[in-house]
Parts: sequence; structure tokens; C-alpha cells
Amino acid sequence: MIDNSYAEHLVKRKQPGYWLAVKAGMILLFILSLLLMARIPFGFVLPVAAAAGIYLVFLNGDIEYEYLYIDRQLTVDRIAGKSRRRRAAEYDMADVEAIAPMGSDRMKEFDRQVKSTVDFSSGADGARTYGIIHNRSGVCTRIIIEPDERMIRLMKQSLPRKFFEY
Repeated sequence: MIDNSYAEHLVKRKQPGYWLAVKAGMILLFILSLLLMARIPFGFVLPVAAAAGIYLVFLNGDIEYEYLYIDRQLTVDRIAGKSRRRRAAEYDMADVEAIAPMGSDRMKEFDRQVKSTVDFSSGADGARTYGIIHNRSGVCTRIIIEPDERMIRLMKQSLPRKFFEY
């Protein structure tokens, strides 16, 4: 039997505008280090370091977030380079004060209370993002996610008094 209180959604993070320049710069640095390798003592270290830098830049440039909503528990995993998965955050929905679309009046009510904001959305223009106000031990955090319709429906069913659509 399939449990109806389960939803998962994968969101690809939009790369910032400067990211292409960073990639090109790292490749140019690698080529320059190859040219300087013979002229500098211990010059073989430069291309190895540049290659490691290129690997890290390309790996961390491709970020995805996977949301998993199970039984009033939201888990967010960060996937780098489609290969390295790390748990980014885990939230108990019992500590949630409100869930509403970003930019709505309901989200603006919490602007003074929020101490920090964590963005797990794609960052794309026009994306349908929701804010979750999570209050744990007196620390109020705004979590920005980009859920699909199934996850929105499950949150609305499990937290009807805390979910707002305006």
C-alpha cells in the first residue's frame, strides 16, 4: 500500500551570471600553469592545483535540491554535480508557524521576526516559491522552497491552519 503522506521533488539551482566567467578563468589558469610548468621549479604543482580547482568549480556549479516530505517532516538534500548528496536541512513541521507564497502579505508579517533566511529554491525568475516560517527554540528562520503541486497539497492537508495561499 502506498502512503499518501509522502512527496518528493527535485529542483535544479540556476547558476549565477558570473559562473561562466569563473569556469573560463579556471580553464585559462590551467593552460597558463601548463605553459609555466617548465620554467618554474616545482612547476608541476601548478597544473595539478589548477586541475583540482577546475574539478571543484565544475562540481559545485551544478547544484540540485531534493525535497522530501514525509509525515510532517521536511528534509532537504543538496546534490552537487549529480553525484554527491548531502543532507542540507531537516525540519519538523510541528515547529512551523506559517507556510505561504513568497511575496504574500502573510510572509511580510514575519519580516521583523525572521533572524535568518535559507534559500533552497532554483533561483529562477518567475519560480513559484513558498516560504516556511520555522521557529525552533525562539530562533525564527524563513525557508524558501519551490514545491510541486503534490507537496503543496500534502502540506495543506497536514497543516491546514498554518498553510496560506495568499
